[in-house]
Amino acid sequence: MIRNQNETETNETLRSERVRRAGVWALCAAAFVAAGLSAGCNTTRGAGEDLESAGEAISDTAEDAGAR
Repeated sequence: MIRNQNETETNETLRSERVRRAGVWALCAAAFVAAGLSAGCNTTRGAGEDLESAGEAISDTAEDAGAR
């Protein structure tokens, strides 16, 4: 009887340890995803600014060509 109780406690301890480790890994993964998404926002903003300036340059060139 004592052996079964000790085995049960050991199994429960191992299970809770696995759950805790899985939680830590999930938290780390979430942190990496959040960091990647926040870095992506800056990249997207920069790409949008580049496209905007390219559009303005094309528009200016079209206006200059139309004025001639």
